[in-house]
Amino acid sequence: MVKEKNIGKIKIIYALLEIKCKIKMNKKIKVSILCITYNHVNFIRDAIEGFLRQNVNFEFEIVVHDDASTDGTREVLHEYLLKYPNIFKLILQDKNLHSSGGNVLKNAIEACSGEYIAFCEGDDKWMDVNKLQSQIAYLDSNKNSVLVYSDCVPFNGNGRLAINLNGVTKDVSKFELIGAPSIYTLTTCFRNIIEIPPEAALARYGDLFMWTLLGQHGSGSYVHSSNPPMYRMHPGGMNSMKSRELKFEMLISTYAAIMMYYRRVGDSVCAKRFKEMIIKETLKYFIKGFMINLKIDWILKVIR
Repeated sequence: MVKEKNIGKIKIIYALLEIKCKIKMNKKIKVSILCITYNHVNFIRDAIEGFLRQNVNFEFEIVVHDDASTDGTREVLHEYLLKYPNIFKLILQDKNLHSSGGNVLKNAIEACSGEYIAFCEGDDKWMDVNKLQSQIAYLDSNKNSVLVYSDCVPFNGNGRLAINLNGVTKDVSKFELIGAPSIYTLTTCFRNIIEIPPEAALARYGDLFMWTLLGQHGSGSYVHSSNPPMYRMHPGGMNSMKSRELKFEMLISTYAAIMMYYRRVGDSVCAKRFKEMIIKETLKYFIKGFMINLKIDWILKVIR
């Protein structure tokens, strides 16, 4: 009963703050900082503080989509909402959309009112206080580019990790961007020009779906950062600690969702392209697995 009363009070406070924000936020929002989070209570403060430290000469909002966290993340978000009611916008789900087939990405993107969207999940963090200012300046000056990004630094509880995450570290053409390359999502800033289709709910890597949609409008630009964002690797992460088999399944499901989207909208060329990518990745996966098994069998024979 006490818990239900507290939830009721929180909802009332949030409703009043939402009304207050609508009254005060008359200025045009240049950037929506979009943060998708789930059970990130130990990390979410790092992410938010990185947003708040940004040195900018334009208006921005912080949009946080919480997918029904149960670990205290939501309570932390309410703390920040109370402290910064004019820039925080919370989308709080009553049940977990990710596990129930809901379209998390669609809900989150539609809540963003900025001309641009800068993406960072709740377990990652920005280090450069001038990240947004420099990225927006670039996009404002380069109209053919729809997306900017940089490298990132992987780390865990023990510090920085000397590993290569194999993300793109060069400019990509419109054609390449449509092919959904691996771009470090936490480093990105892009034009708010895409509508997330229903097929995106089937994609395990929502960011790849965004890249192919953005590719319909322009190219992507790699902009070097001397103090790049930090990509946290931990067991609860979306991708960082997943097995090879699960990563393969997530990639194929994403390509299949994109292929279905292009089929529905009548783009046979892109649909065929992603079909071929599914075949290619499947062959790579099984051939690599076969070679690994051969190597293991050879080692076992040698040591017997």
